[in-house]
Amino acid sequence: MFFFFFFFDDFEEFLKNCLYSDESYDKGKIMGAAMVDYYLPKGSRRLNYPQKTVIEVKEKITSGTTRNAQDRALALKREFGINCYVLMSHDIPREAIPLKSSKNKHDIFKLVDFERLKESIDKYGTVPFENDNQWKGRREELLLRAAFDYKFGCNTFFLGAGVSYNAGLLSWGQLLDSMVSQLREMKEVSINDLDALKRDYGTDYLVKARFLRHLCEERDVSFVDLIRKALYGVEIRESKLVNAIVDCVDSKKLRSIITYNYDDILERELKKRKVSFFSVDGRNRPTAYQFPVFHVHGFIPSEEDKSYDMNVVLSEDEYHALYNNAFHWSNIEQVHAMVQTTCFFIGLSMKDPNLRRLLDIAQQRGSGNPSHYAFLRRGEYKQPQKAERIFYEMGVNVIWYERHNQLPKLIRAITKSSWEDNN
Repeated sequence: MFFFFFFFDDFEEFLKNCLYSDESYDKGKIMGAAMVDYYLPKGSRRLNYPQKTVIEVKEKITSGTTRNAQDRALALKREFGINCYVLMSHDIPREAIPLKSSKNKHDIFKLVDFERLKESIDKYGTVPFENDNQWKGRREELLLRAAFDYKFGCNTFFLGAGVSYNAGLLSWGQLLDSMVSQLREMKEVSINDLDALKRDYGTDYLVKARFLRHLCEERDVSFVDLIRKALYGVEIRESKLVNAIVDCVDSKKLRSIITYNYDDILERELKKRKVSFFSVDGRNRPTAYQFPVFHVHGFIPSEEDKSYDMNVVLSEDEYHALYNNAFHWSNIEQVHAMVQTTCFFIGLSMKDPNLRRLLDIAQQRGSGNPSHYAFLRRGEYKQPQKAERIFYEMGVNVIWYERHNQLPKLIRAITKSSWEDNN
């Protein structure tokens, strides 16, 4: 039901942008014994709809829906003289498309696919469709829903690089550049090596990491030690985002945390709060009394511990091995969380193909209803509404924000009432 209203708002914003200043629409207009979604008394020149056009919006349609709409269109033509009746939907099934015969070729009825209509309009730059002024209102609704789901205490936080970056650690690109600098200082790479690395793999981080790992193997340099020095060679600062996340652990509303980060920033704060936790990298397991922090790409603590070194995933070939092993512990742990709990994705771009693959698997095995939430910065998407729909199909509701410093406040908006219940 929620998605229908999202689609309805989506269409209404589009319609507003399609009308010239002398054109208008009536929403929910009563016509005799019926009420129609939209009535355009002067039509729409941009959409090529004539005067007295009726538009009905349906989230899903069948062949029966189409037949009923055709009958309704003829009735409204006879009684009110309408010139066009548009049934608007998306993902229209083949069987719902009416046959066109010579008898009804001048029929006023139109079946229109919303996505195709948008694409045709956008192609010629007629309608600035992505001017969506309603997203903040939808966000408030989603925050209320998320807070309701969170209260049940069956939740998992998925954490990405944005969480560590908020605490002062390096981004992926900066991390790899720091590793290159270390090799250069150690005089383990030549100018030719560095030129090849920059020229061939400058922006492809996974391939760049693969190249670096091969350099380390050839020169008998510890790849993991190189990552550790790059990780902790910066000043770590106090993070409101990390504090907000640890508050949630402290409130006993989380089942676990699944992190794609190697660092121990979260563990430091948990230790400071005296929360019993256990860092999991696949070869160990927490006790029933320890809160699990699953490092699904490996764990590199600041205090050197070689027992964790074998499970670090950074380079392209390591990612491929992980993707292709359906029974790898990290894939199983993630799918289990996605099926069994409400998941909140924080500090992630959601562009990792393995993450999206696991979400699709979980969506097929679960109830089919979108039960997860991803916090995403709106400015990183050129077409945020389309991104919303794609993530929705994977079972994820998008909670947009404009600036990264808004993220702790949004998390507390969801968790505050639960936190107060426990204090």
